[in-house]
Parts: sequence; C-alpha cells; structure tokens
Amino acid sequence: ERALESGLIGNWAKIYQNGIFNDAAITQSGTGNAAEIGQRGDSNHAVIGQTGSGLDVTIEQDGNGHHATVILEGAGRVFDINQSGPIPQSIDIFQSGGDGRSAPITINQHN
Repeated sequence: ERALESGLIGNWAKIYQNGIFNDAAITQSGTGNAAEIGQRGDSNHAVIGQTGSGLDVTIEQDGNGHHATVILEGAGRVFDINQSGPIPQSIDIFQSGGDGRSAPITINQHN
C-alpha cells in the first residue's frame, strides 16, 4: 500500500484493504485531486495516477485477483470503478487532456 501526493491545494487519498497479497498505489499532483481505493479479498491490484486539477477517482474491488489501473492527466474528470465476483476482472483506463467539463464515468463489472 503506497500513497504519494505533491502539488498544491486539496489533495487527499484513502486506501482500505482487507485480505492478503493486495497491492494499491496512489500518486497525485495538482489542485483538488481526490482518490480512494477499497479492496476486499485477496491478490487484488489497484493503481491511480492523477495530474492536473479537479480529478476524482474511486476504485472498489471485492473478490480475488481483480486488477484496476487509472491514469489521468487534465482537468475535471470523475471516475467510479467497481469490480466484484469470484472471477478476476481487469480494467485499464488512460486519459490525457481535458477542458474541465468532463462527464462522470462509472464502470461496474460483476460475475
């Protein structure tokens, strides 16, 4: 479990893990970034990287062997990612740029 924040104004991060062999990392820079990772189960992996302003990401994974990576650069992005079930789920999101008017995105994977 790792968290690194740099930059100015309002960055915050929360990592919650319950189980064994879970790995989580959050890296933030800029203004107003927020991130949260919650993992329940075993061998889950989550990475959040943010640069810019106003970015907000939440990752929740329940089960075993799930993988989520979100790397954002730009302004005004909001994400919610939920993965659950006994079969491992995987998702990778990479974005760049933005004008501060990005719509919220929610991704749910269940099995």
